[in-house]
Amino acid sequence: MFFSTPSMLCKTVHAHLHDLSVCLMGRFPNEDECALIDELYTNHLSQGYDEIKHEFLLQSIYYSMPVDVFSLASSYSLLDRLPYVRTGSYYQHLGFQSPDPIRDLRGSGVLGLENMLYFIQTYPNIVYAMIKKHSRRDNKSVAHEGYPWAAAGINITRLLALEFELIQVSGMKTKSENYTRKIFWHYLVEPEGFNRMYVCMFLLLDHYWDLMNATYMQFPNVLKRTQEEFHSLLQESTSLSQLETTIFDIVNVKYDIYSLPLADDESIFKLRCDDCGSLEGMRRRSPFTVNFI
Repeated sequence: MFFSTPSMLCKTVHAHLHDLSVCLMGRFPNEDECALIDELYTNHLSQGYDEIKHEFLLQSIYYSMPVDVFSLASSYSLLDRLPYVRTGSYYQHLGFQSPDPIRDLRGSGVLGLENMLYFIQTYPNIVYAMIKKHSRRDNKSVAHEGYPWAAAGINITRLLALEFELIQVSGMKTKSENYTRKIFWHYLVEPEGFNRMYVCMFLLLDHYWDLMNATYMQFPNVLKRTQEEFHSLLQESTSLSQLETTIFDIVNVKYDIYSLPLADDESIFKLRCDDCGSLEGMRRRSPFTVNFI
């Protein structure tokens, strides 16, 4: 490359050094990313109980859940979907700690339900396989005894909120002047960025749960390892799509997605075998699609 003047050379070198610095040290969030951080915190993570929004999300989760999940609880017969109820043992079967799921949402607000709904609607086969696998662990019939699926999801929402500095460890909102440098801020503004990272982190948690042969009392240890490994993968990836591919390769999508016992009238959840080999092929929406973010 020919530089006509020393000043042009200096400007070019400075620009390359700046790019290198961003790659190595990261940067602060830009205006769009700051706006999304504020939106996620104010209108989703920190929002208190809102009867209309919470009820809508809970009903959407209930009716989006693969119908076969109901057969995993001994109190439900195969393909028996009872009318929606606001509280009840069904929520404990899904891994909530209380028959009233709202009590579990203090640390995640409506964002925890929104993330959960996205996972169920986008990967219903994987959600079903997760709940099925852990509901029968050690011959136990209640999901949260072997694997607290919903509680894990709420914790993942919280960990992502910490990673992307919606909140501080204390739970208080992070002030914009305290944002730190990251090389992956732009993942937030990708389509469904927060939701997609939620799925990635959930799959990683499930992977380490099995790898560590964890018990319920070891759940905090699994969360800690998941948080550390996810952060490392964020640092190593160059795009959100690459992060997704890497994590799906790590977990090897170990669930039996070819032989799930799905009902005939739930054909929307069925997967063609020739689609299952790709990440996009495993994404399926239910009829009840909700997007608040």
